[in-house]
Amino acid sequence: MDAMRQGVVDVRCCLDWLESQGYNQMGIVGTSLGSCYAFIATAHDPRISVAAFNHASTYVADVVWHGQSTRHVREGLEPAIQLDDLRQVWRAVSPMVYFDKFQDGPANP
Repeated sequence: MDAMRQGVVDVRCCLDWLESQGYNQMGIVGTSLGSCYAFIATAHDPRISVAAFNHASTYVADVVWHGQSTRHVREGLEPAIQLDDLRQVWRAVSPMVYFDKFQDGPANP
C-alpha cells in the first residue's frame, strides 16, 4: 500500500514539475500496475486531462495474483489469503474504489 501511495505521489510530483516548466495540458499512460497508479492519480488530480490505461485492472490484487512478474508475491501470499480477501485488503489502492470520483472528475467531488 505504501508503494502504491508513493507511486501516485510521484505521478503528482511529475505533474508539479511539468507545470513549473510551463505545461498546462497533461495526460498520462499506465500499463498493468502502472495503470492503477495512473487511474488513481487521474481520479484525484484535475491537471490530467486525458488518460490511457493499458492492460488495466480494477483491483491491484488481480494484477499481483495473475501477473507473470508478480507470481512470487502470489506464492508468498497464497497460503495465508485468497484472491477475494486480498481484493478487500487492498481496496484503498485499487481503481475500483475511485470509479465514482473518476467519473465525476476531481474538480467536481
